[in-house]
Amino acid sequence: MSKQDIVIRIGGEGGEGVISAGEILSRAAARSQFHFFTFRTYPAEIKGGLAMFQLRISRRQVLSHGSALDVLMCFNQEAFDNYWKELKPDGIVLYDPKYFTPPKAFKNKSIPLELEQISLDSSGTTRGKNIVAVGAIGEMIGIPYDTSAKLVEEIFLRKGEKVVLSNQKALKGACEYSKKAIQKIDLGEPEMSQDEHWLILSGNEALALGAISAGCRFCTGYPITPASSVLEFMARELPGFGGTVIQCEDEISAIGACLGASFAGAKAMTPTSGPGLALMTEMLNLAFMSETPIVVVDVQRSGPSTGMPTKTEQGDLRYALYGSPGECPRVVIAPASVRDCFFEMIRAFNIAEKYQVAVLVLSDQTLANRTTTVKRFDLNKIHIDNRIQPSDEDLKNDIYARYKLTDTGVSPMLIPGDPRGAFIATGLEHDEYCTPGYTPELHSTMTLKRFKKLDTLAADLENGGSQNGHYFMDIPKGAKIGIIAWGATFGPIREALEMAKETGVEIAHLHPKVLWPLPDKQIKEFISSVDKVIIPEENYLGHLSEVIKANYDVKPIQINKFEGIPFTPEELFQNIMEVG
Repeated sequence: MSKQDIVIRIGGEGGEGVISAGEILSRAAARSQFHFFTFRTYPAEIKGGLAMFQLRISRRQVLSHGSALDVLMCFNQEAFDNYWKELKPDGIVLYDPKYFTPPKAFKNKSIPLELEQISLDSSGTTRGKNIVAVGAIGEMIGIPYDTSAKLVEEIFLRKGEKVVLSNQKALKGACEYSKKAIQKIDLGEPEMSQDEHWLILSGNEALALGAISAGCRFCTGYPITPASSVLEFMARELPGFGGTVIQCEDEISAIGACLGASFAGAKAMTPTSGPGLALMTEMLNLAFMSETPIVVVDVQRSGPSTGMPTKTEQGDLRYALYGSPGECPRVVIAPASVRDCFFEMIRAFNIAEKYQVAVLVLSDQTLANRTTTVKRFDLNKIHIDNRIQPSDEDLKNDIYARYKLTDTGVSPMLIPGDPRGAFIATGLEHDEYCTPGYTPELHSTMTLKRFKKLDTLAADLENGGSQNGHYFMDIPKGAKIGIIAWGATFGPIREALEMAKETGVEIAHLHPKVLWPLPDKQIKEFISSVDKVIIPEENYLGHLSEVIKANYDVKPIQINKFEGIPFTPEELFQNIMEVG
């Protein structure tokens, strides 16, 4: 059997090794010159509850986790009951008959795979059941045993040679079983050259790498799903670059520490999720009033309050844009892919430092935890911006106008300890010299100054054009329908539009990465080029749709999904064709 790509889902109880099996299989696939794209969901509990790992594998790069399933590996009955409806007509079910047997309707498309028994017979223990899943699926799609065995050795060596040998025996037993019982699937010849340098990264790892590359040397945070792995990565790696990481007692102290570090001259960030962002609001206001650069990463989760911490949603955009007592605008950036996470974090720090503003980076649970193959970044092409320093002229006569009125709205920022001068940063309204004041004239003057920075940023982005990469726009000839979207919906949308193209329907696509200030010129051009605008979002209210309706002469058609799981290309294609 040959296929262009294959979608595999492993499901079972949390704690059975479902997620680790998927991760090992992904890494083994990459070492076998496959591209891959993952998606996972897991329960909020430490152990127990339904966990799932989905892996799409191909010889070419793929942009999404795919739609229907080619292979469903069920560790238990619950996995089958929840996921069988997503199986393709020619898909197969792998199941452990010790725990359940699929209904008779699945007789011709289900294959028994005795996970525990194969592990016991091969290694003398049932603890390698998830490795059996890795071996059986790996053999089915053409991952060499030696590749997986070497990976098992690397992963388990810290636990001792006996554990390594035991898992390798379970792996070998699974491969032998798979050769006899499961038909191989041919995915073609590799397109990935052995000479090319590829990375295996998650979105959160790419965010952290981007921050470090941008010059971030101070990171604080309070652990919160699904942002915790950003803090963990920074704690592990940032000290090697001379940086400092602090786990604080809550999100308020975390952003407060970041503001202090930034005031002292360090590039600083804090990762959080929606509930933590809510706690940070007043400190974001202080950043705005004191014109102190800071980057906040919001890895969105599903629902308000505790909601569904391990599920996804694009539910924080309205809060990111408008969630403030008083008028306190922020720059808002939303990466569209794992690769984007790296470069958009660099953009976030550059904007924060150059314009002395708070920048919010909106990721989400699926983008945070997905892993995929990414071509190694060329660090020589990265441009880094730093905050403007006062000149001797700015500091003559021992008078320093920290909030000097300028054409751009950006004023030179002195680093504390500089013997040439000093200033006081305050959340009170103040004049150019930091002196608090409450007159109508002063407040209007300084408000205009602070807002002017966003106008300057918008103009700078506009002048940079598409080379700045702050939006993606594709308007095919003859397109009557246009899609405007944001964030991690990019991949499924691109694949859905390819499906539409195959039916003879051309559809335009605009995907802003800087969501505030919006790419005004491009949005107007895009809207005027099509008859209908559709905005798909993973939320209930349609946050971007509201912004577009409020600022442009268009009434977009909304496609909203708010189930805690992302769009698939197939459902987007069907929805777009129905409403378009």
